[in-house]
Amino acid sequence: MSRANAPISSVTPLGNGSGIAFSTSGERTEQTWLLELEQQAVYRSKTPKLVVKGLKQLLDAQLTFTHFSTNSTGDLLVQWGAPGFARSFTTLVEANGQRRRLDLEASGTAQLLPGGGALIAPEADGLVLSNLPGRPQRRQFLPGSRDLSSFCPTGGRALLVRRWPDYRQSIELLEPGQAPKQLWIGLDAVMGTACERSGERIWLLLTHWDPVKNTQTPRVIAMSRSGVIQNQRELKGWELETRSHFELDSTRDVLLLTLRDPKQKWGRAAELQASDLELNIIDKPIKQAFWLPAQ
Repeated sequence: MSRANAPISSVTPLGNGSGIAFSTSGERTEQTWLLELEQQAVYRSKTPKLVVKGLKQLLDAQLTFTHFSTNSTGDLLVQWGAPGFARSFTTLVEANGQRRRLDLEASGTAQLLPGGGALIAPEADGLVLSNLPGRPQRRQFLPGSRDLSSFCPTGGRALLVRRWPDYRQSIELLEPGQAPKQLWIGLDAVMGTACERSGERIWLLLTHWDPVKNTQTPRVIAMSRSGVIQNQRELKGWELETRSHFELDSTRDVLLLTLRDPKQKWGRAAELQASDLELNIIDKPIKQAFWLPAQ
């Protein structure tokens, strides 16, 4: 790891668990890396062993920014910018190692669909769903000021964040062949969403800003696919760490996020039981926490 000893700016585990993509930041530029892993599940072992196979540079260039996205097959989408260029570029690193430069004109960050073969990207007036190279051409357009928040792993469903002119935000459920269905709307900021495999249960991570106390209070809401709130919890005394992820481990039925005590410099990994939202803080200073998918 001595070749990548600069501060880490972004991290994304590959969807098949075969590695971790990350970027390191210098004074004004970033470098992208892939830490290749070999997972060795041992019989009767509670924790599979992880073996580091190697570290390699993903893009041989000094970059101004990077954004990663992955799918369950282990493909990696890298959006990046380079000094001297006003536009961004997109490289698809397939699980077999083949690389393709995509002609993607997106106004924001693109995401690979979990099942593989397609991506969704924001444009000026909405979201566009399109197939990756090597598949029949397809382009579906969803109008409105929306951002993709998360996917439900099966069923082709997704959760969208819609932004309204009066500063409200709403959560919409997008299902194949149907118009988006609004599940929640309010003035709280939507910081993340999570969805179980079938989409029957959905979780929202929100923050409420108190201008008088100059504080933010995270809140988690559990709801059904029809938008009925089943449980909610305020995480009083904690703040969300910057860029905190919000993910569900469906095997343990546990949500993961990164919280920070305002009196401390570093954050802590926090596990929430998906059913009753019971909170468990892992007392180890960190910046971000992620689930690593198992092969």
